[in-house]
Amino acid sequence: MSPVDETYADVHALLLKCCHKFRRMNEWFSIEELMEQADWAFCIAYHSYSPDKGKFSNWIWKKVVFELKEYRRNWYKQRKRFKQAELFSKQDDNREEYNQLSDEANYIIRLVLKTRMGLRTKEPQAVVIDWLRKKHWSDKKIREVFAEIREVLE
Repeated sequence: MSPVDETYADVHALLLKCCHKFRRMNEWFSIEELMEQADWAFCIAYHSYSPDKGKFSNWIWKKVVFELKEYRRNWYKQRKRFKQAELFSKQDDNREEYNQLSDEANYIIRLVLKTRMGLRTKEPQAVVIDWLRKKHWSDKKIREVFAEIREVLE
């Protein structure tokens, strides 16, 4: 058995513990996925460790946690890109329906989808309504346009 294999056998329980702890906060990942990332982190940690960096187990733990967080970050980015692509493809599928909308309704859809206005807030509709009021739109006109958009999207 090579030194790498012996070391891996020694820290395998630590890797599992780290993955299980991470999975409790991120239930959508399987243990197998997380263990793949932990194995990769072990390889990185094994080759980058030096005794002046502290205990080997602490170094492994830090590297594994970092790689798992990086994996989650990339997963979110990929998921977000997929959702955006899906949203724009749905928009293309409904292009005929969008053509039936009034100019005001198309304006709001372009405002929200193209500039992503308010998507980082909890209430994007409220952000758009506030913005439209600042542009001197009446409440009646805003209600009518949002009702028209809802009809098309449903």
